Amino acid sequence: MRVNREIRASQVRVISQTGEQIGVVTIQEALKRAEEEGLDLVEIVPGATPPVCKIIDYGKYRYDQTKRERPEKELKTAETNNVRRDVQQGHPFCIAPSHRRNCNTIVTFSSILFTQL
Repeated sequence: MRVNREIRASQVRVISQTGEQIGVVTIQEALKRAEEEGLDLVEIVPGATPPVCKIIDYGKYRYDQTKRERPEKELKTAETNNVRRDVQQGHPFCIAPSHRRNCNTIVTFSSILFTQL
């Protein structure tokens, strides 16, 4: 994803931060508009003719992207830690495998994972 001066096209189709289409303008004019708003010009669709760029806060955009990926990983780790803690404390629990395909291989793999807890 190209940002600001990394964009190589001479003309781009610009979309504002609110989603309003500004139109096809030169790269210099698009960069000027982005700088006036204190935001970044980000190339969204580089393969289009002309390339589509959006005026957004690139730092915030990248933060939101990593934030979306993070919860899934943390949730899986938390669940594993909770099961491990319950087993060590002697609490009863039930595991319901949800395997649909290739059951023999997956059940064997699940039993290996369970013994590792």
